[in-house]
Amino acid sequence: MDAFKQLYVKSVKQIYKYLFYLSGDKFVAEELTQETFYQAFKSIHRFSGRSKVSTWLFQIAKNTFYGYVKKSRKFERVTDI
Repeated sequence: MDAFKQLYVKSVKQIYKYLFYLSGDKFVAEELTQETFYQAFKSIHRFSGRSKVSTWLFQIAKNTFYGYVKKSRKFERVTDI
């Protein structure tokens, strides 16, 4: 747990900036940053070490953002009716 906390402290600003760049919204970026680290914590056992930890985190962040966009589009279609 201590190692994950160190990873969070070291990486949280970079992940937030990346997600802010993708979303253009600070509230969305904050939420997706937290979701990124939650997903990373849940799947840390699957990290194989074939890449840098930062690369792995950015991949999770990207996938988290894409999931958000997909869900948002679905919601917009339903509310347009």
